[in-house]
Amino acid sequence: FGTATTFDGVIGKTYIGGVIAPGLNISLKTLSKKASLIPNIKLKKIQKVIGNNTVNAVRSGFFWGYIGLINNVIALIKQETKKPFKVIITGGFANLFAKSLGFKVSIDKEITLKGLIKTTKLFNL
Repeated sequence: FGTATTFDGVIGKTYIGGVIAPGLNISLKTLSKKASLIPNIKLKKIQKVIGNNTVNAVRSGFFWGYIGLINNVIALIKQETKKPFKVIITGGFANLFAKSLGFKVSIDKEITLKGLIKTTKLFNL
C-alpha cells in the first residue's frame, strides 16, 4: 500500500514471483492532475459505495476499487498456488484497508527494513 500495490509470493524461503499494480497515491494524484474536475483528495475509508458528490465518489472508487483488486488477486494467488499462506500488508495505507479486506491480515510497516537487515547479516555487509 505504498508507491505501488505489490503482492509477493514466498514459499518456504523461496520467492516465487509477484504482482505489481499501480499505487494508491500515484493513481489518486494522477487522476486529480489529469481530470480538471477532480480536486486533490485525501483518501479515507468510506462506508457507502455510491458517492453523493465528486469527492465521495472518488474516495469510494479508490477505497472499494482497491479492496476489490486486493481480494481478487489474493483469491487468484490462492487458486494458483494451492497452498495456504499468511498475508502481511505494509505501506502508508495499510491501516486504512486492513479491517475491510475479505481475509485475515497482519500489518508490518517495517518489513522492508527487516529484510534489508536480514540480507546484510546474511552477506556480512
